[in-house]
Amino acid sequence: MTVFLLRSVLVVALILPTLLIFSLPVAAQKNFIKGYFVTTANDTIQCFINDKGWNQNPRQIEYKITAAGEAATFRPAEIKSFGLSTGDIYEGRVVTRNNSPKDLEALRLGNTGVTTTDTVFLRVLVRGAANLLYLNNGNRDYFYYQTNADIPVELDVRYTLQQDPLTGKALFITDNRFQAQLKSYFEACPAVVKQLTFAKYNISDLRAAFKAYNACTQNQGYEGAAKNLTLAFGLLGGTSLTYVDFDTPETPSLQHTPFQGGPSLNVGLALNIIIPQNRQKWSFYNELLLKSFKATGSFEEHLPFAYETRHYYTEFDVKSAGLTSMLRYQFLDTPVRPYVNAGFAVNYIFDVQEFQSVRTTFDFTTRETYWEPTPLGVYQQVELALALGAGVTYKKFSLETRVERGDSFSHSLAPSHKIAAMLLLLAMNAARP
Repeated sequence: MTVFLLRSVLVVALILPTLLIFSLPVAAQKNFIKGYFVTTANDTIQCFINDKGWNQNPRQIEYKITAAGEAATFRPAEIKSFGLSTGDIYEGRVVTRNNSPKDLEALRLGNTGVTTTDTVFLRVLVRGAANLLYLNNGNRDYFYYQTNADIPVELDVRYTLQQDPLTGKALFITDNRFQAQLKSYFEACPAVVKQLTFAKYNISDLRAAFKAYNACTQNQGYEGAAKNLTLAFGLLGGTSLTYVDFDTPETPSLQHTPFQGGPSLNVGLALNIIIPQNRQKWSFYNELLLKSFKATGSFEEHLPFAYETRHYYTEFDVKSAGLTSMLRYQFLDTPVRPYVNAGFAVNYIFDVQEFQSVRTTFDFTTRETYWEPTPLGVYQQVELALALGAGVTYKKFSLETRVERGDSFSHSLAPSHKIAAMLLLLAMNAARP
């Protein structure tokens, strides 16, 4: 199993970078969806916007007035705001920010950062009596407080290195100035102010604080969609064909038997954890699948020195529960979306039925003998397999063809016992955030 595990890890290590490289031009494809933008003259223009599923706030936006029209661009200083049919809203704003780095490696003793001014697109997280705006410039997160149409004020947090006067060691200091700022802004709601002592500088905590304040002042408005992981649960079923091969000179009755097997039924449950960034193209796919296969074969061996011929018939019936985990990538933003995935399957074998019969005939007599030896006798409970698959999704359904290459189900023959299975799986999925 160790050799097989190392080989499987190497295969996956080679496949995943290939998927990443191949996905780069696909990720750059255009994805124009319905949207709008508001000009500096307060005119609202309906259009189609190239939605790139930004992790970092965009510096410019590509748009079309009609779906078949020519593409143009606008920057933060050229419009007031824009919105997407997904519900996301961005505003073009002039802001100041403190550029103190968050990474420990980039900090220097005594350096508190430099304040800069820039014109950017801020993502709107919450609107109401108090607005919460968000910026990620590729280095770290920034949050801004705003009321009405006022200039956004940075909710400040500083990261510094200070020298401990006693030990001389550098200490990493986080100065959560935003807590004092919000306590001042939200002083009309004591219950909200009390919670701010434990608030962290992240989307979740600050969104909750602003929502609570707006509810307290009875002035609630827009709330941007949370970019959380999406969980897609599914029921799946399908068929599989399994190939079994023994390459052990110690057991010629198995080594020379051409095993064959018919289609077997598989049923199970699936959980696909979809990552919100990059247009939900990447996900971690997991499934629990009840599997079975039956392999049968015959082999005839003539022993001239003994003047006899042995006729072998061997049968294996194996049942297992397979836990599969794979990294999945979907290629297109279309109703029918092809995908590929790669990962590992761990098959827990809970039942093995084996049978072998040997009928011996002799060259110079009609006498025959018959016996039923045990072909293997010792089995391992866990089989590791490399899993590679490709399929398509359409609405709530997915259809996949997959190949699994396992090590063995026998302890004694593990180094030379090979199992390969091809599966055709149909799944019905239901997603929930």
